[in-house]
Amino acid sequence: PARARGALPPERAAAARSSARPCWEAKPPTRGGRAGAAGAPGTRDRGAQAHPSRAPRLAGFASTLVRALDRAAAALAAVNAPLARAGRNLAALLIAAMVALAVAPILSRALFDHALDWAEELARATLVWSVLTALPYAFRRGAHVAIDSFAVALPPRLLLAAAFAINALVIWVCAIFFVESLGFFERGLSIVSTTMGFPVAWIYSIVPASFALLIAVGAELQLRLGRSFVERDPDLLLAGAVPGVKPGPGEE
Repeated sequence: PARARGALPPERAAAARSSARPCWEAKPPTRGGRAGAAGAPGTRDRGAQAHPSRAPRLAGFASTLVRALDRAAAALAAVNAPLARAGRNLAALLIAAMVALAVAPILSRALFDHALDWAEELARATLVWSVLTALPYAFRRGAHVAIDSFAVALPPRLLLAAAFAINALVIWVCAIFFVESLGFFERGLSIVSTTMGFPVAWIYSIVPASFALLIAVGAELQLRLGRSFVERDPDLLLAGAVPGVKPGPGEE
């Protein structure tokens, strides 16, 4: 067909329409480079070469940090979990022994007209031991009483920060008690039980042992809370702002 005077050939007209495309309709980048607003596909922008994106670096650092925190938490969990379970089981046996020691003097007086002077003191010792041996397990499981009426109103990140701060405070208090309990044990070496005939330091020995394990459990929880700032720890539980660890297989 005839072409009007002054009209462009069809090929040149199509090229002119393509070059007039708005910048937000630029073709997507091809493999090997990015296209600028007016750049050809497959070429890199000079600004991108001068200022490379920091996202891959940050992602790599976050991944490395998560792996390091996971390894540290797993190392502590390998010690804390079996010791905490052993303390829980021992506490159950001690409670049974305490009940037996409380009943034994009554039966002894009623049936044999004989007083068991040592039973009352030993029953008190088993009561103290049952509490302190079960304490690390309860701390690790987040089984202590938690008032969450205020915590549930916090945003997730702020709740995590509150749990981190509270757990740090708990570790600090446990560290103070641990240091003081060492002197408590040392003083007990010079005091002999009148009914059982051995130094009461061996009864007091559970105090530094329990607080040492509490510090280790608190450190594990702190690592899991710190990891959750980057990526949520799948084994971490929060009851309000009280952290805990999910039970493993057969731990219930």
